[in-house]
Amino acid sequence: MTKYSLTSGVALCTFNGIAYLSDQLESLLAQKRLPDRIVIFDDESDDGTWEFLQEWAHRAPLSVLVHRNSRRMGIVRNFEAAVSALDTELIFLCDQDDIWLPEKIDELARMFESDSDVLLINTDAKLVDQDARDLKISLFEALRLSEDERNRMHNGDAFSVLCRRNLVTGATVAFRRSLLDLALPFPDNWLHDEWLAITAAAKGKIVLMDGLLIQYRQHGRNAVGIQIPGFLQCIKLFWRLMCFLPGEFQEKHAGRFNVLFERLSARHMLSPANLAVMQSALAHSRVRSSLPKNPVQRFYAVLNEVRTGRYRKFSRGVRGIVRDIMNR
Repeated sequence: MTKYSLTSGVALCTFNGIAYLSDQLESLLAQKRLPDRIVIFDDESDDGTWEFLQEWAHRAPLSVLVHRNSRRMGIVRNFEAAVSALDTELIFLCDQDDIWLPEKIDELARMFESDSDVLLINTDAKLVDQDARDLKISLFEALRLSEDERNRMHNGDAFSVLCRRNLVTGATVAFRRSLLDLALPFPDNWLHDEWLAITAAAKGKIVLMDGLLIQYRQHGRNAVGIQIPGFLQCIKLFWRLMCFLPGEFQEKHAGRFNVLFERLSARHMLSPANLAVMQSALAHSRVRSSLPKNPVQRFYAVLNEVRTGRYRKFSRGVRGIVRDIMNR
């Protein structure tokens, strides 16, 4: 195996993924630059996935660790265990049902090697259906990534962008192992990818890369997945909004920011600029979680918060305002 300046490892998590797992594993072995190690953590699959992984690992032409959890842990805890098991300098997150293009590891590793300040990279992806047919839309397009968000991410303002909404999808992520000193343990109320992204943005430099380096499979059983914009998606979003208990969303939102602030403060990882952003985001989340129950009082409290400009900076603008007025 060719010797590179930085070692790379792949953290793959599986759960009943036998239908698509072979394609993903083949794409890992087809990389122009093979990883130095692969760790695969299976979350008590019962569809033949575990047996398949054992056989594949035995035949693989590189170092592979396979592990089966003794009890079902869920996606966040499973990825936490997988990344913790890697000792490589670079860690690539890997889902069980995608397909990596051959240049993925090579292109991202070269970016890390050329810029020591880069802590985390995430890329665009080609969305495909269950049969790997092109859905004619990219991940960033499905996320409706704006030019303003793109420019701010490129210009070093990633922390404030990610305090508004997550733009980082785990299947496209690679990061330096040093990030785990800040990110571990993963909190319960954050997904692993969004937590890694926002802690990386607080600590160092994030690169948002436009390259389409994976086929991101959408098959209806994704653990997270991406919703493609359209009329049906708007109906689904409205239904999800109505399913929240009164005030539930705001309370969860505030709880997440409390956890983030406590972690970053305890580990002294907030620059003066990011501290100001964090304090403003935290104040916004606390206002939203303590709005009056009386509809008239609530309306005026929301209006006062609108005047601060924080709905635009840290929420989804009009959508967040409507949700708060409706107490959703």
